[in-house]
Amino acid sequence: MTEEEIASTKMKKCLVLTGYGGLDKLQIKNASIENPEKGQIRIQVEACGLNFFDIMVRQGFSNNHPKLPYVMGCEVAGIVDAIGEDVNDFVVGARVIGVCINYQGWSSFVNLDAKLAFLMPEKMTFEEGAAIPMNYIIAHLLLFKLGGIQEGNSVLCHSAGGGVGFAIGQLCQTVKDVTLFGTCSASKHEAVRANGYSHVIDYRTQDYVKEFRKLVPSGIDLVFDSLGGIESKRNYDLTAALGKYIIFGTSTSISGENRSFMRMAKMWWNNSNRIPIQPAIENKFIAGVNLSTILQKYHEKFLSKTMQDILQWYNQGIIQPKVDSIYALEDYADAFRQLMQRKNIGKVLLSPTKAPMVHISSAPSSIAIVNEAEDKVEDSKEARADEEIEISKEKSDDNS
Repeated sequence: MTEEEIASTKMKKCLVLTGYGGLDKLQIKNASIENPEKGQIRIQVEACGLNFFDIMVRQGFSNNHPKLPYVMGCEVAGIVDAIGEDVNDFVVGARVIGVCINYQGWSSFVNLDAKLAFLMPEKMTFEEGAAIPMNYIIAHLLLFKLGGIQEGNSVLCHSAGGGVGFAIGQLCQTVKDVTLFGTCSASKHEAVRANGYSHVIDYRTQDYVKEFRKLVPSGIDLVFDSLGGIESKRNYDLTAALGKYIIFGTSTSISGENRSFMRMAKMWWNNSNRIPIQPAIENKFIAGVNLSTILQKYHEKFLSKTMQDILQWYNQGIIQPKVDSIYALEDYADAFRQLMQRKNIGKVLLSPTKAPMVHISSAPSSIAIVNEAEDKVEDSKEARADEEIEISKEKSDDNS
């Protein structure tokens, strides 16, 4: 048999999104392992990242994704298993980080453009490697590309105990005399302060705007808003004159396992009601970044240099990815709940090689593994609903 014929007989394990909604829309499936195409490498995945953004994608809040069904996941770490034509920078057996700009990361094997893969430092673990891309890339963009952080600046980051919050805390250490403000639940305060935050507020029991105003009446230089909705105006008002308000998430639009169109409408109204002339009057800057879009469309402009900086800082000991927990791919329901309930301190990971928990009764019934060839029949009602969502999004894009 040829290598292609041998590869076609092998199977990979994937976590597939079959429709928009709750955890029951995810399924573990087996699919054929494909050989890498020209310019690609194939990675045997050891660990892959789970982000709050993935909850929004699962619920149907994102326009930047393939047609259903598809494998989710944007970041992996693993071992190069095969190399396509015209790939000279990697060898089989190399340990790499992969940035999956078109998803496909939640799988035991991933084919990836070699330009989107980066050699791991020798001392880096696979778990650390998978914890880096999404969190540290967005932190780098916020601080340096959009924020233009300078010596002596003050910075506010919400969800300071999460993956992005930890990344921002560590990257701020590369600039002198930065004062970090953060919000998170009280149980995370000790870890967050140890990560460089000087002032931390429990958003559940205190009004962060009032508390931070007491400390800095003139406002904060760089305000990074991952909340959106009604909190956007409060964060903008907290921004200092000549400061920058940058929105990069809308976590307040998520209230449960299924999407809420009412919350989505409220979020859109609150975030679209900013009069353009107001920042000019108040001498403030407003910016925003969507990591999925910028990676898909503009990664050639920044990704290589950004990852070079990040890996260099890792080697220097400045960056130390904080891993909260690692779940088997089959235990995705528990992983999502850890993230959804804001229990994590640092990054939540999935692992195709980790053995699943023996008792997984808390997971949805879709946990059963389904072979690709056996999964041809879809529920017609769900298929029509998802198709309507896709069409509405296309119309929205056309009208924007």
